[in-house]
Amino acid sequence: MDFARAYLDSAVYVAGFRRALHAQVAACLAAKQFTADQAAEKSALNDRVMDAWEPEFPAMQGKIAATMRSAFDDVQMTELDTFYRSPVGRKMVALVVDQIVELMAKSTAVCGSASQPMDKEKLAEGAVGKLSDVELNELAAFGASDTGHKFRDFQPTLMAVFGPLIRDSRTKALEAAGLKKVSQ
Repeated sequence: MDFARAYLDSAVYVAGFRRALHAQVAACLAAKQFTADQAAEKSALNDRVMDAWEPEFPAMQGKIAATMRSAFDDVQMTELDTFYRSPVGRKMVALVVDQIVELMAKSTAVCGSASQPMDKEKLAEGAVGKLSDVELNELAAFGASDTGHKFRDFQPTLMAVFGPLIRDSRTKALEAAGLKKVSQ
């Protein structure tokens, strides 16, 4: 569970996505696709969704932890936890979230246009490009370890779990914010 808390840090994700949503609204306002009143209303709705989304993180962390426990032994889980709680691991998570936020902020989907798909390799490259040589060496050392290799190979499985968790938690947040009808 510690690894899941470090890897899926709600403080990083929720704050990041909140920034992106506000940047999108500001872009729509600047492009004159929203009036000031519409922008204020959209920002308030976004805040309600984010306020409702944050409590979903413990359940998501638990599901990520269960997925990880099924694939990694105790020693490997400790190594993952150690890396993702280290300054470099925490910085890596924050940088990847920042890359996602930057892409979201540039998207005009909130204004009614279609959003662009995210290129996961470019996200990782953008994050790695912001690490110092010392940090890159630490990241490379972790990546070269048996646990690092296994984690890299496990990423598609983790993303297959993570994607639906994000969608489900977002749906619950929309419902909690009163923006989507609850199915019976």
